[in-house]
Amino acid sequence: QKEKRKKNRLDQGQIVKSKINTWTVAEILGSGGFGYVYKVNGEKEAEIYAMKTEFIDPKQRKSTDRLKIEMTIFAEFNQTDLDKTKHFLKMVDKGQSESFKWIVMTLVSHSLDVLRRDYLDTMTLVFISLQTLTAIEQLHDVGYLHRDIKPHNFAIGVPPKDTTIFMIDFGIARRFVDRDGKLRIPRQSVRFLGTVRFASRSCHNEKEQSRKDDLESWVYMILDLFSPENLTWRRVTDRSKVAIYKHQLITRQDGKDIEGPKEMYKIIAYVNELGYADVPNYEKIRDFLMEGAKEEKV
Repeated sequence: QKEKRKKNRLDQGQIVKSKINTWTVAEILGSGGFGYVYKVNGEKEAEIYAMKTEFIDPKQRKSTDRLKIEMTIFAEFNQTDLDKTKHFLKMVDKGQSESFKWIVMTLVSHSLDVLRRDYLDTMTLVFISLQTLTAIEQLHDVGYLHRDIKPHNFAIGVPPKDTTIFMIDFGIARRFVDRDGKLRIPRQSVRFLGTVRFASRSCHNEKEQSRKDDLESWVYMILDLFSPENLTWRRVTDRSKVAIYKHQLITRQDGKDIEGPKEMYKIIAYVNELGYADVPNYEKIRDFLMEGAKEEKV
Protein backbone atom coordinates (compact mmCIF):
# COMPACT_ATOMS: atom_id res chain seq x y z
CA GLN A 1 0.00 0.00 0.00
CA LYS A 2 2.80 2.40 1.02
CA GLU A 3 4.74 1.64 -2.17
CA LYS A 4 1.67 2.23 -4.31
CA ARG A 5 1.05 5.56 -2.58
CA LYS A 6 4.65 6.65 -3.07
CA LYS A 7 4.38 5.79 -6.75
CA ASN A 8 1.29 8.00 -7.02
CA ARG A 9 2.85 10.89 -5.12
CA LEU A 10 3.69 13.98 -7.11
CA ASP A 11 7.05 15.63 -6.50
CA GLN A 12 7.85 19.33 -6.34
CA GLY A 13 7.97 20.77 -9.84
CA GLN A 14 5.83 18.04 -11.38
CA ILE A 15 3.18 19.22 -13.81
CA VAL A 16 -0.50 18.28 -14.08
CA LYS A 17 -2.29 19.51 -17.19
CA SER A 18 -5.99 20.10 -17.73
CA LYS A 19 -7.98 21.54 -20.61
CA ILE A 20 -7.89 24.99 -19.02
CA ASN A 21 -4.63 25.22 -17.06
CA THR A 22 -1.21 23.76 -16.31
CA TRP A 23 -0.60 23.17 -12.61
CA THR A 24 2.88 22.92 -11.08
CA VAL A 25 3.32 21.22 -7.71
CA ALA A 26 4.95 23.61 -5.21
CA GLU A 27 4.84 21.37 -2.12
CA ILE A 28 2.98 18.55 -0.37
CA LEU A 29 0.59 19.92 2.27
CA GLY A 30 -0.69 16.61 3.61
CA SER A 31 -1.66 13.04 2.89
CA GLY A 32 -4.39 10.62 3.90
CA GLY A 33 -5.51 7.09 3.16
CA PHE A 34 -6.98 8.14 -0.17
CA GLY A 35 -4.49 10.58 -1.66
CA TYR A 36 -2.46 13.75 -1.19
CA VAL A 37 -3.06 17.48 -0.90
CA TYR A 38 -0.58 19.78 -2.65
CA LYS A 39 0.02 23.48 -2.96
CA VAL A 40 0.04 24.21 -6.70
CA ASN A 41 0.73 27.15 -9.00
CA GLY A 42 -1.25 27.88 -12.14
CA GLU A 43 0.09 29.43 -15.34
CA LYS A 44 -0.49 32.95 -14.04
CA GLU A 45 1.81 34.13 -11.25
CA ALA A 46 -1.00 34.93 -8.79
CA GLU A 47 -2.67 31.53 -9.15
CA ILE A 48 -1.86 29.68 -5.93
CA TYR A 49 -4.29 26.89 -5.05
CA ALA A 50 -4.61 23.51 -3.37
CA MET A 51 -4.82 20.28 -5.35
CA LYS A 52 -6.45 17.24 -3.78
CA THR A 53 -5.87 13.81 -5.31
CA GLU A 54 -7.53 10.42 -4.87
CA PHE A 55 -5.83 7.18 -5.93
CA ILE A 56 -7.53 4.96 -8.48
CA ASP A 57 -7.09 1.29 -7.61
CA PRO A 58 -7.38 -0.76 -10.83
CA LYS A 59 -8.10 -3.89 -8.76
CA GLN A 60 -11.14 -2.29 -7.17
CA ARG A 61 -13.93 -1.99 -9.70
CA LYS A 62 -15.66 0.51 -7.45
CA SER A 63 -13.39 3.29 -6.20
CA THR A 64 -14.11 5.10 -2.94
CA ASP A 65 -15.19 8.13 -4.95
CA ARG A 66 -14.72 10.60 -2.12
CA LEU A 67 -13.60 13.21 -4.62
CA LYS A 68 -16.75 12.68 -6.69
CA ILE A 69 -18.83 13.62 -3.63
CA GLU A 70 -16.67 16.73 -3.11
CA MET A 71 -17.05 17.72 -6.78
CA THR A 72 -20.84 17.36 -6.56
CA ILE A 73 -20.97 19.58 -3.48
CA PHE A 74 -18.67 22.19 -5.05
CA ALA A 75 -20.97 22.23 -8.09
CA GLU A 76 -23.95 22.88 -5.78
CA PHE A 77 -22.11 25.80 -4.19
CA ASN A 78 -21.22 27.27 -7.58
CA GLN A 79 -24.96 27.58 -8.27
CA THR A 80 -25.70 29.23 -4.91
CA ASP A 81 -25.40 32.91 -3.89
CA LEU A 82 -21.87 33.81 -2.82
CA ASP A 83 -23.28 35.14 0.43
CA LYS A 84 -24.66 31.69 1.27
CA THR A 85 -21.38 29.90 0.54
CA LYS A 86 -19.02 32.19 2.43
CA HIS A 87 -17.56 29.30 4.43
CA PHE A 88 -16.76 27.04 1.48
CA LEU A 89 -13.87 26.75 -0.92
CA LYS A 90 -14.22 27.23 -4.65
CA MET A 91 -13.31 24.46 -7.09
CA VAL A 92 -11.48 25.93 -10.09
CA ASP A 93 -10.40 22.82 -12.00
CA LYS A 94 -10.63 19.02 -12.04
CA GLY A 95 -9.26 16.07 -13.97
CA GLN A 96 -8.09 12.49 -13.98
CA SER A 97 -4.90 10.63 -14.87
CA GLU A 98 -4.39 6.87 -15.06
CA SER A 99 -3.54 6.59 -11.40
CA PHE A 100 -5.49 9.38 -9.67
CA LYS A 101 -8.38 11.83 -9.85
CA TRP A 102 -7.80 15.42 -8.78
CA ILE A 103 -9.49 18.72 -8.02
CA VAL A 104 -7.99 22.19 -7.65
CA MET A 105 -9.58 24.50 -5.11
CA THR A 106 -9.00 27.56 -2.93
CA LEU A 107 -5.97 27.28 -0.66
CA VAL A 108 -6.54 27.52 3.10
CA SER A 109 -4.23 28.00 6.07
CA HIS A 110 -4.18 26.07 9.37
CA SER A 111 -7.01 23.86 10.56
CA LEU A 112 -8.67 24.42 13.95
CA ASP A 113 -6.80 21.33 15.11
CA VAL A 114 -3.51 23.19 14.57
CA LEU A 115 -4.76 26.59 15.79
CA ARG A 116 -6.00 25.13 19.06
CA ARG A 117 -2.41 24.26 20.02
CA ASP A 118 -2.00 27.95 20.82
CA TYR A 119 -4.09 29.54 23.56
CA LEU A 120 -7.50 30.57 22.20
CA ASP A 121 -9.36 33.08 24.37
CA THR A 122 -13.12 32.94 24.98
CA MET A 123 -13.83 35.63 22.41
CA THR A 124 -11.97 33.66 19.71
CA LEU A 125 -13.76 30.44 20.69
CA VAL A 126 -17.19 32.11 20.49
CA PHE A 127 -16.17 33.52 17.08
CA ILE A 128 -15.13 29.99 15.96
CA SER A 129 -18.40 28.52 17.32
CA LEU A 130 -20.53 31.02 15.39
CA GLN A 131 -18.68 30.63 12.10
CA THR A 132 -18.57 26.82 12.18
CA LEU A 133 -22.29 26.73 13.04
CA THR A 134 -23.06 28.97 10.05
CA ALA A 135 -20.96 26.71 7.80
CA ILE A 136 -22.99 23.68 8.93
CA GLU A 137 -26.25 25.57 8.34
CA GLN A 138 -25.13 26.57 4.83
CA LEU A 139 -24.21 22.97 3.98
CA HIS A 140 -27.61 21.78 5.24
CA ASP A 141 -29.26 24.50 3.14
CA VAL A 142 -27.93 22.89 -0.06
CA GLY A 143 -29.24 19.50 1.12
CA TYR A 144 -26.09 17.80 2.46
CA LEU A 145 -24.86 16.45 5.79
CA HIS A 146 -21.12 16.56 6.51
CA ARG A 147 -21.05 13.51 8.86
CA ASP A 148 -17.47 14.18 10.02
CA ILE A 149 -17.58 17.46 11.93
CA LYS A 150 -14.30 17.91 13.86
CA PRO A 151 -11.52 20.53 14.29
CA HIS A 152 -9.44 18.97 11.45
CA ASN A 153 -12.25 19.71 8.98
CA PHE A 154 -12.37 23.49 9.48
CA ALA A 155 -9.55 25.83 8.49
CA ILE A 156 -8.91 29.56 8.35
CA GLY A 157 -8.43 31.22 4.99
CA VAL A 158 -5.23 32.79 3.72
CA PRO A 159 -5.04 36.64 3.76
CA PRO A 160 -7.20 38.60 3.08
CA LYS A 161 -9.65 35.87 4.21
CA ASP A 162 -7.74 34.96 7.37
CA THR A 163 -10.70 35.81 9.62
CA THR A 164 -13.04 33.43 7.77
CA ILE A 165 -13.35 29.79 8.77
CA PHE A 166 -13.88 27.32 5.93
CA MET A 167 -15.45 23.87 6.12
CA ILE A 168 -13.29 21.31 4.32
CA ASP A 169 -13.27 17.61 3.38
CA PHE A 170 -16.65 16.36 2.21
CA GLY A 171 -15.42 12.80 1.62
CA ILE A 172 -18.27 11.16 3.57
CA ALA A 173 -20.92 13.84 3.10
CA ARG A 174 -24.37 12.61 2.07
CA ARG A 175 -27.47 14.15 0.53
CA PHE A 176 -30.33 13.99 3.05
CA VAL A 177 -33.08 15.31 0.75
CA ASP A 178 -34.07 14.24 -2.75
CA ARG A 179 -34.04 16.58 -5.76
CA ASP A 180 -37.50 17.89 -4.78
CA GLY A 181 -36.23 18.82 -1.32
CA LYS A 182 -38.10 15.94 0.34
CA LEU A 183 -36.39 14.22 3.26
CA ARG A 184 -34.94 10.83 2.29
CA ILE A 185 -36.34 7.78 4.08
CA PRO A 186 -33.76 6.61 6.65
CA ARG A 187 -31.98 3.33 5.93
CA GLN A 188 -32.41 0.53 8.47
CA SER A 189 -28.72 0.26 9.28
CA VAL A 190 -25.68 2.37 8.40
CA ARG A 191 -22.10 1.33 9.16
CA PHE A 192 -20.07 3.54 11.49
CA LEU A 193 -18.41 6.39 9.60
CA GLY A 194 -16.49 9.36 10.88
CA THR A 195 -14.29 9.95 13.92
CA VAL A 196 -14.96 8.18 17.23
CA ARG A 197 -14.19 11.23 19.36
CA PHE A 198 -16.76 13.46 17.62
CA ALA A 199 -19.29 11.05 16.08
CA SER A 200 -22.95 11.45 17.09
CA ARG A 201 -24.81 8.82 19.10
CA SER A 202 -26.85 7.84 16.00
CA CYS A 203 -23.57 7.10 14.24
CA HIS A 204 -22.50 4.86 17.16
CA ASN A 205 -25.87 3.10 16.98
CA GLU A 206 -25.46 2.61 13.21
CA LYS A 207 -28.56 4.66 12.49
CA GLU A 208 -29.16 7.05 9.59
CA GLN A 209 -27.86 10.52 10.42
CA SER A 210 -29.72 13.79 9.94
CA ARG A 211 -29.08 17.49 10.56
CA LYS A 212 -29.21 17.00 14.33
CA ASP A 213 -26.20 14.66 14.13
CA ASP A 214 -23.93 17.26 12.50
CA LEU A 215 -24.99 19.60 15.34
CA GLU A 216 -24.29 16.97 18.00
CA SER A 217 -20.78 16.46 16.57
CA TRP A 218 -20.40 20.25 16.48
CA VAL A 219 -21.30 20.39 20.22
CA TYR A 220 -18.54 17.85 20.97
CA MET A 221 -16.09 19.82 18.82
CA ILE A 222 -16.87 23.13 20.56
CA LEU A 223 -16.68 21.55 24.04
CA ASP A 224 -13.34 20.01 23.04
CA LEU A 225 -12.01 23.40 21.87
CA PHE A 226 -13.06 25.06 25.15
CA SER A 227 -11.36 22.26 27.08
CA PRO A 228 -10.46 18.67 26.07
CA GLU A 229 -11.38 17.71 29.66
CA ASN A 230 -15.03 18.31 28.68
CA LEU A 231 -14.99 15.09 26.67
CA THR A 232 -14.83 12.38 29.33
CA TRP A 233 -14.22 9.78 26.59
CA ARG A 234 -11.18 11.53 25.10
CA ARG A 235 -8.82 8.66 26.00
CA VAL A 236 -11.31 5.82 25.48
CA THR A 237 -10.94 3.73 22.32
CA ASP A 238 -13.84 1.29 22.82
CA ARG A 239 -16.65 2.68 20.64
CA SER A 240 -19.50 1.30 22.77
CA LYS A 241 -18.02 2.86 25.94
CA VAL A 242 -17.59 6.19 24.14
CA ALA A 243 -21.30 6.07 23.18
CA ILE A 244 -22.26 5.62 26.87
CA TYR A 245 -20.13 8.61 27.93
CA LYS A 246 -21.69 10.74 25.18
CA HIS A 247 -25.20 9.79 26.26
CA GLN A 248 -24.34 10.72 29.85
CA LEU A 249 -23.02 14.12 28.77
CA ILE A 250 -25.91 14.95 26.42
CA THR A 251 -28.59 13.88 28.92
CA ARG A 252 -26.66 15.53 31.78
CA GLN A 253 -26.40 12.29 33.75
CA ASP A 254 -22.71 12.61 34.45
CA GLY A 255 -23.16 15.44 36.99
CA LYS A 256 -19.98 17.02 35.67
CA ASP A 257 -19.63 20.76 35.07
CA ILE A 258 -18.42 21.71 31.64
CA GLU A 259 -15.74 24.30 31.01
CA GLY A 260 -17.05 27.07 28.79
CA PRO A 261 -20.13 29.30 28.65
CA LYS A 262 -22.95 27.93 30.81
CA GLU A 263 -25.28 28.46 27.82
CA MET A 264 -23.69 25.34 26.32
CA TYR A 265 -26.08 23.39 28.59
CA LYS A 266 -29.04 25.00 26.79
CA ILE A 267 -27.52 24.18 23.41
CA ILE A 268 -26.92 20.55 24.46
CA ALA A 269 -30.52 20.24 25.70
CA TYR A 270 -31.88 21.76 22.49
CA VAL A 271 -29.81 19.50 20.19
CA ASN A 272 -30.87 16.46 22.24
CA GLU A 273 -34.56 17.30 21.63
CA LEU A 274 -34.19 17.29 17.84
CA GLY A 275 -35.56 14.37 15.83
CA TYR A 276 -34.57 12.89 12.46
CA ALA A 277 -36.93 15.08 10.42
CA ASP A 278 -36.56 18.31 12.41
CA VAL A 279 -35.18 21.46 10.81
CA PRO A 280 -32.84 22.88 13.46
CA ASN A 281 -33.31 26.45 14.64
CA TYR A 282 -29.72 27.61 14.05
CA GLU A 283 -30.65 31.15 15.08
CA LYS A 284 -31.69 29.89 18.51
CA ILE A 285 -28.29 28.23 18.96
CA ARG A 286 -26.58 31.45 17.84
CA ASP A 287 -28.62 33.39 20.42
CA PHE A 288 -27.50 30.99 23.16
CA LEU A 289 -23.87 31.49 22.09
CA MET A 290 -24.26 35.28 22.15
CA GLU A 291 -25.92 35.10 25.59
CA GLY A 292 -22.99 33.04 26.81
CA ALA A 293 -20.54 35.53 25.33
CA LYS A 294 -22.25 38.43 27.13
CA GLU A 295 -22.13 36.58 30.44
CA GLU A 296 -18.44 35.87 29.91
CA LYS A 297 -18.09 39.63 29.15
CA VAL A 298 -16.75 38.91 25.68
